[in-house]
Amino acid sequence: SIPVDTGTNMAHNSNGNKWFKYTATKNGKITISTCGLTPENTYVMVYDNCSVSVIASNDNYCNNQSQVCFLCDSGKIYYIVWKGSFTNGTYQWTLKEDNFLPSDICSIAITASTGTNVANNSKGDQWFKYTATKNGKITISTCGLTYEDTYVELYYDCNGWSFTFSNDYFSSQSQLSFISDSGKTYYIVWRGYYTNGTYKWRLKEDDLLPGDFCSIAITADTGTNIADNSKGEQWFKYTATKNGKITISTCGLTSENTSVQLYNDCNSRYITYNYYSCDSQ
Repeated sequence: SIPVDTGTNMAHNSNGNKWFKYTATKNGKITISTCGLTPENTYVMVYDNCSVSVIASNDNYCNNQSQVCFLCDSGKIYYIVWKGSFTNGTYQWTLKEDNFLPSDICSIAITASTGTNVANNSKGDQWFKYTATKNGKITISTCGLTYEDTYVELYYDCNGWSFTFSNDYFSSQSQLSFISDSGKTYYIVWRGYYTNGTYKWRLKEDDLLPGDFCSIAITADTGTNIADNSKGEQWFKYTATKNGKITISTCGLTSENTSVQLYNDCNSRYITYNYYSCDSQ
């Protein structure tokens, strides 16, 4: 491993993986990043010694670039490897050491409350956690609360992958809903991808209703059905009775500004969508 210092360093993957090491100068936080420094598709992993499990890793934090943030102990050596998985190029990367703040990483997330909370991305990502009080639905949103370009991700714990995220749900704001279990703690991170500002966000906990999610979609019939968006999005499902054509429409039925998406299943992206086909229907 090559010893490095804070500031800008250089990696080259022409011969595969490239290893570095850094000795922390204080109890604090280390941020390692290629964001804004290269067009190369970078991938980074950090170890607390050369043979134990990874303590931080990232791919595609900001487009094809990588960034990790982790707590550090004064005098401890950390081992950093820039993987040659997706590039054989040469590029700059930075290492920054700071004092840590509550909410800097998942393990020291701030406890959120129902109602309005405040996120601050001036130092990067900010983590929150919330423990559900009932089996139901949780909605997290910045819609109507800020002009900042927000991005949110949800985690079941601090060691896995995000299970859902939202970006540009409405204009440049974010909103997502998920089924919640009573007593389960969920981890929320407002990413500093597109903003370093401070803004309000809302957390709402509701009873679960049929149609709230794809997995509990309401069975639709041929002919006229009723949709109700008073609680947000509403899901329906329909099983085709023959090989043919299906048409779904609100045209001539309402003055509401409607938008519809169609999916083959609950685990993939929509296959088609429509809005404004006939005025705002």
